[in-house]
Amino acid sequence: MSIVECKDCKYMVSTSAEVCPKCGAKYPASYIPSKIIFHRKSTFWGIAVGTTVTVNGKKVGKLHNNEEVSLELSFGDYEIYGKTNDAFGKISLSVLPARIYNIEIENAGLAIHFNVLVAET
Repeated sequence: MSIVECKDCKYMVSTSAEVCPKCGAKYPASYIPSKIIFHRKSTFWGIAVGTTVTVNGKKVGKLHNNEEVSLELSFGDYEIYGKTNDAFGKISLSVLPARIYNIEIENAGLAIHFNVLVAET
């Protein structure tokens, strides 16, 4: 947990605060981006077939076995899609400020599973 200035009144607040204790602003640290790390779990088919990952319709990358790609996202809601030749998966992710989201992607037959772990910075 870090201490930063509130986006509205500059009072020092925790990055995990949902409300500023001084001015009442919701998510006072929402201007601090979160790091999103996508990791493709190793599978037999993952050597030849990559998983294309998109966030809100924008391609983030194509991952093969044990590859990863990262990006920063601001506070908000996102649709994440994973697609191979035959498999498809989707999750909705609400990103809070100043977090690290580790998202493991696993192909399972005709479906793609996402395992999400979240930690504060």
